[in-house]
Amino acid sequence: MAVDRSLLFVFRLLAVGHEHLDQRREFLMVFLIQNSQNRDSSAIQAKLDELIRTSSARNTLVGIEKLTREEIETIRQHIERLAARTVRGDPPHAQG
Repeated sequence: MAVDRSLLFVFRLLAVGHEHLDQRREFLMVFLIQNSQNRDSSAIQAKLDELIRTSSARNTLVGIEKLTREEIETIRQHIERLAARTVRGDPPHAQG
């Protein structure tokens, strides 16, 4: 089993001396939680990408997590406008 290099760094950090041990434990806990959340987010993103790819949804949305916040916000606003048109019963090609 391969061990993540960053985890090895953390364990070495904890092994050095006992001064500031509480700070090191806190750092380790935060690091492990973030590492777990990043892994979970990546897995969820992969699942969403696969659902988009295999559905009638627009494949252009696959990979938008790599865009800037501003680009994602522009796309989100556009999708909200499309959804509002659908609720109102407007044709999809209508401007607004």
